[in-house]
Amino acid sequence: MMQLGCCTGLPLDEQNDARLTRLGELGYDFVEFSYQKATALDEEACARVLRRLDETGLYCRSMNGFFPQRLPLTGPQADLGEARRYLEQTLPVAKRLGTSFVVFGSGAARRCPPGFPHDVARMQLIAFLRLCESYFADFGMTLVIEPLSYAECNIVNTVMDGYWLAQDADRPHIRLLADLFHVQRNRENPADLTATGKLLSHIHIADCSGRQFPTEAEADRHRPFFRALAMAHYDGGVSIEGSAAQFDTDAAVALQVMRRLRDETAL
Repeated sequence: MMQLGCCTGLPLDEQNDARLTRLGELGYDFVEFSYQKATALDEEACARVLRRLDETGLYCRSMNGFFPQRLPLTGPQADLGEARRYLEQTLPVAKRLGTSFVVFGSGAARRCPPGFPHDVARMQLIAFLRLCESYFADFGMTLVIEPLSYAECNIVNTVMDGYWLAQDADRPHIRLLADLFHVQRNRENPADLTATGKLLSHIHIADCSGRQFPTEAEADRHRPFFRALAMAHYDGGVSIEGSAAQFDTDAAVALQVMRRLRDETAL
């Protein structure tokens, strides 16, 4: 059965700590943190996060915001040596916090520079993904490629773009994410999700209007995507990545909407 989670913030200041408590009270299955913020935590801060996760009954399934803009992955300044050093520095902290999936969106880092050949940029991304494989395998983690809408990035935009990139990387710890917000913005066919097979390993969701937490008003727009996930026999995580006007209330409504969509479309 699909597990339902929510992106939430670090470090654990008063607001983020209260949100963690609320997600646990509501019955969410997991949380998703920012990779860059999580891996910047010191030993004491990591221990506190782990303690609070245990207290709330949650776990960190995934992390987003993988690669910083300062380390370009495409173009003439791409440097796999720098990428290697970043992986060696940060992955041990991500592992300590228990994450299984790291989301490779990182549009600013992977964006193809103006005038640079897209086919060369794509080969650079494949080389980067293959570099990641050995590290992720050692830590028992999976990197999931996140296609970003045409409005946010100029390379790897559709679910099928991400699928073929993962296929061409051809490594067991390189998988695929589908973000239903980006899918809707691109006007992609939900049926494409069924073609991804076992590569599909993580899902992001937000209402297309304003990129907010899922609401009753837009539930019908999400139903085709949940139906496609069911047809693909997807049983991984679905994580809210969006904004909330009133976190406590919006998180409660969003969980109800996702549970209903999951259960109504189950095969």
